[in-house]
Amino acid sequence: MAAPKFFNISPYSFHPPALPDPDATTPRPDWVLLDTKAYISDRRNGTTATALASNGVPVEVTFWIADPPVFSHFSVHCKEVSDFAEEPRIICSDKNVAVLCLFWLSTKSARYKVLRDYFVYTARSSKSAAPSLIRLPNPSPRVFNPLEMGLLPTVDGEGFVIAVVRPGEMFPGRYDLHIFSSKNWRWNTKSVLLEHQSVGRANISEHKTDKVIQLMAEGSLGWVDLWRGILLCNVLDGNPNPVLRFIPLPKPLGGNMDIENCPWLYRDVTYINGLIKFVELETWENSMPKNERMCGLPDHIPDMQFDSDMDNDNMCAMEDNTDNTVSWRAVAWVRKTSQKAWIKDCEAKIHDISINNNTRLSHLLPPLENLMTAAPTLSMCGDDVVVYLMCKMKINDDKAWLIAINMTRKTLEDLALFSAKRIFSFNTTYRPCSFSKHLDMTAGNREAGLQIKEEDDSENTILVDRLDPCITEDQLRCVFTRSGELGHVQMFVHQQCASVKFIHRCSAANAICEFNGFLIGRNHVRVSWKCINPNELQTRDKQSCHQYPQFSGVYGCNPTVEGASLYQNRSRLERHGYHLQQLKLLPLPFRSTNGALQG
Repeated sequence: MAAPKFFNISPYSFHPPALPDPDATTPRPDWVLLDTKAYISDRRNGTTATALASNGVPVEVTFWIADPPVFSHFSVHCKEVSDFAEEPRIICSDKNVAVLCLFWLSTKSARYKVLRDYFVYTARSSKSAAPSLIRLPNPSPRVFNPLEMGLLPTVDGEGFVIAVVRPGEMFPGRYDLHIFSSKNWRWNTKSVLLEHQSVGRANISEHKTDKVIQLMAEGSLGWVDLWRGILLCNVLDGNPNPVLRFIPLPKPLGGNMDIENCPWLYRDVTYINGLIKFVELETWENSMPKNERMCGLPDHIPDMQFDSDMDNDNMCAMEDNTDNTVSWRAVAWVRKTSQKAWIKDCEAKIHDISINNNTRLSHLLPPLENLMTAAPTLSMCGDDVVVYLMCKMKINDDKAWLIAINMTRKTLEDLALFSAKRIFSFNTTYRPCSFSKHLDMTAGNREAGLQIKEEDDSENTILVDRLDPCITEDQLRCVFTRSGELGHVQMFVHQQCASVKFIHRCSAANAICEFNGFLIGRNHVRVSWKCINPNELQTRDKQSCHQYPQFSGVYGCNPTVEGASLYQNRSRLERHGYHLQQLKLLPLPFRSTNGALQG
């Protein structure tokens, strides 16, 4: 497959790494190190799932799983490869759900524009069920940095929420929590306040989210600025005005004091078994003995760092000397969210690590002193503190090692050699992920195309409610054809609703995603999976639509004035987020003052 000759896709992204053939007898790992940047490939296995993108093109997603420290990866296939602006990314994930972002290149205007599609991939633990891929409603007009998006399963385990915290645009000092819920399949925004005790310590205007961690035991997400601290918010309690709490991270070690960018090269944080775990890596280009260090004893790190003391710079930087060897040390801290201090867990220095404990590995790795080391990543399981480090001989080498260091036991646990051609310097794209347990690459390699399900109408049928009475069946077909191939459309004029059947289930899912709450004609319609029996429609209360005045565009107003205003001011409304792009397909009618239907 030839790479497109423009924009921002590495040519190496078209050549995924070779992995051993999946074996049904091999247990799936509890967690993996997943490369969040996709490969562009049409290889398939039992994890392959398909959905339609916003441009109507089918997209296939497939996962390839390996035990750490070998990287797992995912691949994306699309016939219109040249439409990709860059490699698709994994944004966030849970045990059986992952959120992906695809970047499309739009050339409709004179200037290139990058559009984003978000998809939710759901793995199935049952061998009889195939994985699914469904496009999510775009949060437009808001544009989020993908690093700011966190995912958390609901309490009942039947759904999930995606959440983003942003400074409020209207009121300084207040913040917005943008939440997407799989229960109602739409984005909502709540106003949140910063906890009083955190106001003086957390300047959220300076908070830059590097990653989002899940605190499942507390129903919270943590937006992590790896240099400063963690913003915690309970996104599952249903509170109309949630509260943000700030937990500062330990002060940087001496050699990292003056570093202001690329915090992932030196720090990582995660949440395991009710504890927040934090690790920091300090490196220097010499092996200066302890008695030559400046300013007292920087090697001595206190056993506790209190939140109230985080503003005090009591660490000292290292001196430089001419020794060409490389040295480093890593320090791990731990705490509960209810505590007011970080507790030192363990510390490991380069000369403490025993390589000879594993004869299989000792001859595969050059001496640690000869390797540049960066990007610590904490393991997701076990009581010991295990950190994964990326190592290179030179900063621009095409190959690198990923080594697993047990800081508690001070041993080298494992290592893997991998191609670093897609990585600039130490700009890592992998992340620990527990998504692997439900991925079965050997599950029958089902047909990856869009499945036709004619045997059960409810699988592919949606209900379009609160319709404008002026909408005709042909007009409704014209609108919903954008989501996929239609089977049949049945109108229930007196009940102001319609039943729309698609050939493919994912087309129906995309229609719900695309049109729920959108303005069709003069009403905001409600689109759902629930298909009501025609007999039930006859007995339904005709006044039910009036319970939701915010969705009514006809009742209680002059239809002539409203209809004319809607179409004459379409471009202005679109700029304010009223998605009327479907209206460009046809001039919908409105009634004049004498009741006649006008074109």
